[in-house]
Amino acid sequence: MKKIYILLALVLPVYAWSQTTGSLSLGFQLPVALGEFRETSDADIGAGARFNFYVRPTPSFPLQPGLDIGLFGRGNAGETIPINVAGTVNDYKVKTSNNVFSLGLLLKFEPFQGKRFSPYLEGELGANDFFSQVQFYQKNRGGRGQIFGKNEDTKERWGFFYGGSAGVKIALGKKRDGGIELKCAYLRGANTSYNAKPRYSGEGVLILTRLTSTTHMLVPQIGAWISFKDDKNNDSK
Repeated sequence: MKKIYILLALVLPVYAWSQTTGSLSLGFQLPVALGEFRETSDADIGAGARFNFYVRPTPSFPLQPGLDIGLFGRGNAGETIPINVAGTVNDYKVKTSNNVFSLGLLLKFEPFQGKRFSPYLEGELGANDFFSQVQFYQKNRGGRGQIFGKNEDTKERWGFFYGGSAGVKIALGKKRDGGIELKCAYLRGANTSYNAKPRYSGEGVLILTRLTSTTHMLVPQIGAWISFKDDKNNDSK
């Protein structure tokens, strides 16, 4: 399902680029768990990426609907385990990670679009997908690890969220059609079940702790943005 969402995230901006006026942004995010989520979640809740795109009816219109897609990790564990494959026992490095995939709808209010410094406010409604992934690599060999199939312990858990953010776009260059973006979002997440604190026992057995709590987060971000414009709309102004 996430692959479909990611494909839409790539196709829709290309379509929007050819049809209307708007902008794209890609940023680095460092989510901070709040409340119950902070008390129960993984200590190394950490970094990831976030992608947004917006459209406007006209270049000067201050309201911009958009789409938000993000991914970040929440905890990792690793262990070297002997695995029997086709009668041959080899040592494999097994890595487990807890992750959050986010998908949301945005509404941005940006009254100073086109200025060198353009502050904005934004509202968001969406859902977080909490999932765990187990990969194994043959020790001392390179290449991409194989992914274990999902089971009851690692399957996805979805939870809704809503919130708002404030940010500023800093335009670079004479055309001011791209630059740096700073943003911080406060997102209130619903009561959701998720895995936390992955670890391996002395026998090499994966242990995942299933918890349930609200999933509020503070999400500071830094990234780059670029605008796209419909020449016909511009010529008519």
